[in-house]
Amino acid sequence: MTKFFFLLFTVGLIMESTLVPFPITFLFFLTLYRFFEEKGEFWAFFLGLSLDMFIPRMWGVDSLIFLTAMMILRRYKRKINFQQTVFEIVFVILSLSIYTWFFYKYSYVEIYVAIAAVTTLVIYFVRKFWGEKKTGSKLFV
Repeated sequence: MTKFFFLLFTVGLIMESTLVPFPITFLFFLTLYRFFEEKGEFWAFFLGLSLDMFIPRMWGVDSLIFLTAMMILRRYKRKINFQQTVFEIVFVILSLSIYTWFFYKYSYVEIYVAIAAVTTLVIYFVRKFWGEKKTGSKLFV
């Protein structure tokens, strides 16, 4: 599973840095975060630094944004029910919109509609193919 995440994030990095100015890596990170929650800091830092390396930006800015998003997800995981798809979609769309406005200076309605559509599709496929993360512990009485 780790090799698949690495391959997916690498494809996202290459696509974001060469083809389209769309936060694909950040989208993949936010939607797949629940599967590698134990190693979330490593993935956030690694993806942010590699994205800064591919796209000439200030070194470490993307890492800080990825780590901040991960911290918010962990902080409000118990307070907001992210098991319901609506809350997750709203959080990811809001995060991607702020990220796009901050880095790419886009404030077009079409971009935000595209962000909403792509986010909904990615979350739908993640939930359909992988479902929820299963814990290995069982309740014994």
